[in-house]
Amino acid sequence: MAPHVKRTRRVLTSDQKQRRHDKQVGLTRALKEAYEEYAQHAKDIASEYRRSLAWTNRQLLLGGRMLCTRRAPNPWNTFTKQELEKRNEGLTEGMRHKLTDFVNSNLTELQVNYQKLSSAERKVLVQEITNLRDGHSKITRTNPKAMQKDINATFASMKQEWTATADRTGIEGFYIAVRGHIEQFHEPKVWFSIAVEKFVKDVLDMEPKRLALQMESYVVSGLEKRHQPTCLGRKIIVSQCRQMIQEGLAAILLKHNILDKPLMNYDNYERKVAERWGAVLLGWPLKKIVNPAKAGTRQELDHLHRALKGGECNWEMLNAEELEERIANNRAREEAGEEVYKRRKVATQKGAKSRDRIESDDEDVDEHMQGGTH
Repeated sequence: MAPHVKRTRRVLTSDQKQRRHDKQVGLTRALKEAYEEYAQHAKDIASEYRRSLAWTNRQLLLGGRMLCTRRAPNPWNTFTKQELEKRNEGLTEGMRHKLTDFVNSNLTELQVNYQKLSSAERKVLVQEITNLRDGHSKITRTNPKAMQKDINATFASMKQEWTATADRTGIEGFYIAVRGHIEQFHEPKVWFSIAVEKFVKDVLDMEPKRLALQMESYVVSGLEKRHQPTCLGRKIIVSQCRQMIQEGLAAILLKHNILDKPLMNYDNYERKVAERWGAVLLGWPLKKIVNPAKAGTRQELDHLHRALKGGECNWEMLNAEELEERIANNRAREEAGEEVYKRRKVATQKGAKSRDRIESDDEDVDEHMQGGTH
């Protein structure tokens, strides 16, 4: 058996200790401010709807086990502390009296002197202890052992209630509760009725506790937060992407008082959308803006769908300077040989005789041709 090696911690400097202390104090203050604001909301709700504060607190889970309220200041405690400080004044460390021993040995005298205090003097004592509380730097720390005890007690009573309910009503069921983080200590809590336990063993071919352990490992490892591929078909994903793009374009134009009904043009996006309307798609996850049906692999299509649905890819309007700069940039790229705009088709003329070809406006033709591509 290997010998036990004592864990050593590196010695912190004074600056590191101070930064750590300041961080903990700041966290405590932030939590306290959040609680005070939450408590004030509870008071406002109780006053507006004529409910008692206790009832409102129970509804908001402030008055139950989620919150440990502090006791009201006690003037007797402040009085005995002051008397102890007077008695210990001038005594060296090790010779000073302890509070419990001092109170027990001088209880009668302390009670007589305390009864002589007026109500005003007692209020002063209450104010002193209140100021002392407010001046303390309280530190909020995680306490997994306390949480473990709370969970064990909660599920012990819960197991009794479920068992009694099943025996009384004849229902069948189960519950599984596991820790949500690796730093928590409590074990999986399970309860299975007789029929459900038999179902798990015969149909799922595993022990109930094994099912709970698999669920715990899944949650603690963080697998539930990873993206799972969508089960929708490709045609549905393409249709939803087109719909979100078209609706987003219409919404951004309507927001800027442009009442025309635009059609999304994927083939000639720069000329027909960006330059004409001043609306651009930001956060497009693919290399080039194309019709979602031409997105390529299913993985790329899913990536586009998530970006549109989550708001990472959205429409934005360019101001006058940005639009002018984009047009100039597009012209420069086009002159450099890059295909920014869609090339116009050249009609071939067969035979010696040909009818005069009427040159239609490129904008109208392209919009008509793109009617089925959005």
